Amino acid sequence: MKHNFNKMLASGSIIAGSLLLATVLSAQAPAGGAAPAGGAPAGGAPAMGGFGGFGGGQGGQMPPMGGGFGGFGGFGGFGGGQGGQMPPMGGGQGGFGGFGGGAPGGAPGAGAAPGGAPAGGAPAMGGFGGFGGGQGGQMPPMGGQGGFGGFGGGQGGQMPRMGGQGGFPGFGGGQGGQMPPMGGQGGMPRMGGQGGGQGGMPRMGGMGGGGMPRMGGMGGLGGQAREAKPEKREKMESIASTRKEFPDNKFKEMPQEYNNVCDKAGKIVSFKYKTRDNSKADSTEVEKTALIYLPYGYDEKDTKTQYNILYLMHGGGGNENQYFHGVDQNSQMKNVFDNMIAKGDVKPLIVVTPTYNVPYSSDMNSTSMNFHLELVKDLIPAVEKQYHTYAKDVTKEGIHASKWHRAFSGFSMGGVCTWGVFDHCIDQIGCYIPISGDSWIAGMGNGEGSAKYLAETFTQTGYKPTDFRVYAGCGSPSDMAYGNLTPQIDAMKKHTDIFKYCDNFKDGNLYQAFSEKSGHDNTTIMNIIYNGLPKMFE
Repeated sequence: MKHNFNKMLASGSIIAGSLLLATVLSAQAPAGGAAPAGGAPAGGAPAMGGFGGFGGGQGGQMPPMGGGFGGFGGFGGFGGGQGGQMPPMGGGQGGFGGFGGGAPGGAPGAGAAPGGAPAGGAPAMGGFGGFGGGQGGQMPPMGGQGGFGGFGGGQGGQMPRMGGQGGFPGFGGGQGGQMPPMGGQGGMPRMGGQGGGQGGMPRMGGMGGGGMPRMGGMGGLGGQAREAKPEKREKMESIASTRKEFPDNKFKEMPQEYNNVCDKAGKIVSFKYKTRDNSKADSTEVEKTALIYLPYGYDEKDTKTQYNILYLMHGGGGNENQYFHGVDQNSQMKNVFDNMIAKGDVKPLIVVTPTYNVPYSSDMNSTSMNFHLELVKDLIPAVEKQYHTYAKDVTKEGIHASKWHRAFSGFSMGGVCTWGVFDHCIDQIGCYIPISGDSWIAGMGNGEGSAKYLAETFTQTGYKPTDFRVYAGCGSPSDMAYGNLTPQIDAMKKHTDIFKYCDNFKDGNLYQAFSEKSGHDNTTIMNIIYNGLPKMFE
């Protein structure tokens, strides 16, 4: 089944850190039946949905937490579900919802008084939704169609839909997908645009809705395509890769032993540097922190040994500690790098995990997509002045000359960031591994528009296919990014003057891998790094 990321994600995990972390951790619970959805009335104030409840189900060990059909309802029991250990948790349709019971199973429900939206007059309270189950997926969809947005059920997906068609922008549901559109079509202002669910990041503005006024204008970063005008930029002299031999691009599962602690272990250190809002001439200097992985055997006194370097960006809600956890800490990601080096998959390398979070802005969309400014002006010069990379110096020319020994990667929102870096940093970085994130330059989910913009901008600027390599990757169709990244790569394939899709990088510069046994999670990150990194550097 092919998920449409553009319909499924209007920012839940990529915006809300807790939800993203839940996604990455891949908590799994069997699916259950779909919860009934609370609705919004045709006019007037929005229906607010039912409160959901702890109703009973048809059997199983833990109950669906579905609501009754109205009233305050009873408290319901902790009735059983259809099977599995964790319950689907669904919402109700009307009234304040009951904590009402369902069909027999486990402890009986206490029942719920019927209710729902009245034919006219004041609006029904709608469905606060419960934590509604879906038809499939590991984590229950959360939300129904209206109301206070409750955490009602949808039809499937791993992470919950949070959006819905009416009411207090709630966390209402849709029909599927892992991460939710936030917003709806009526009632209190939606955080989404014209209707919540069609586009990725929630827009603060939009057209629809009734009741309270909307927050903003016509759109925002997500939701709908927008025009991205190609631009001719200044560029430095092209430096073609001189590497002739590459492993084939075909995906392979990372061996499980790469998760184990390695005898030849590197170390994690903290690195502080100065930066500012580089989009403004008069911004105030601030201090930020990144973590740095130094490979086994790294000696700061050995100035002759040079190291490739990877800048690795976290996802939404994360920070510089997401991959390595902290100074001198062990982590799965550290183990993977240690083992890849020890087993000869890659030469010893330095890995930097920065953050796009900044003290001067809480707009994650802007800070992630504009991170390239901080990267080139502040972070790369600071790091590579201190550590032994291939940059002979950290002048503009020195960084440019060493571009094929430098890579950038990121997961989810970090993948979005990676495409932003790719758009602006070809002169400084030759190698890119975007993981489970698409380019938002032409609007989230607008793969055709982003591919066209990138191709025309690169062509007008004078870049050549030999100026970069991109090894993109995501999980199976259950990965919420699959439905956006894959169409973008397909669209890029059509621009053959600049993007050369290939099974081996001796023949081109673009490939997409699929971690078919994983979703939007750590396994996908490890697998794509394991497959992509050996193809990157000179």
